[in-house]
Amino acid sequence: KTNNNMKKLFFILFRGEGRNKVLSEKFPRLLSWRGAGRDSLATKNPSPQFFSTCPSGGRKMNISINKQYILDTAKEILTFDSPTGFCFDIIKLIEDKVRKFGYDFETTNKGCGIITVPGSSNEKVIGLSAHVDTLGAMVRSITSEGALKFTLLGGPIVPTLDSEYCKIRTRDGKIYTGTFLSTSPSVHVYDDAASKKRDLDNMEV
Repeated sequence: KTNNNMKKLFFILFRGEGRNKVLSEKFPRLLSWRGAGRDSLATKNPSPQFFSTCPSGGRKMNISINKQYILDTAKEILTFDSPTGFCFDIIKLIEDKVRKFGYDFETTNKGCGIITVPGSSNEKVIGLSAHVDTLGAMVRSITSEGALKFTLLGGPIVPTLDSEYCKIRTRDGKIYTGTFLSTSPSVHVYDDAASKKRDLDNMEV
């Protein structure tokens, strides 16, 4: 959530109003500002340059984005185990990253994280939301052969799960690996391996 007019925040960056203060305090690792007569706020391992034309003066400025940092952070978050109901660890990871940039971070009673980006005005608040938990499945029962029957969390399409690897988290926090498979997983053994319907009754881990 932000306490500002988002358009104003972007104009601060692209017009240069208070640019050094905004960039150095809020975006020290993501952005660098370069141009004639301006100080360079270089980033570590910046990516190729992106150019933008300012709507007011028609001036062009050069912003470098630390592409490697963005890719590394995205990979770290996207590969983090955070099944539905166990989002607290990923929230803590995000909190640590957010606080390094100087933003306030609050946690609700239900475990949601709220990042506040202050703006130049309190006249309006703009909110953006995203979920950080991983939708998937939950163990429903264990078969006599030791396979896991499951139920869905969120909206996975069951046929797309066939042959996908997964991780199973136990009540005491242990992690096991598994594979979503049809109950007729091999054409060499089962005549209906290709035709059997992929649904909750005919799939297991």
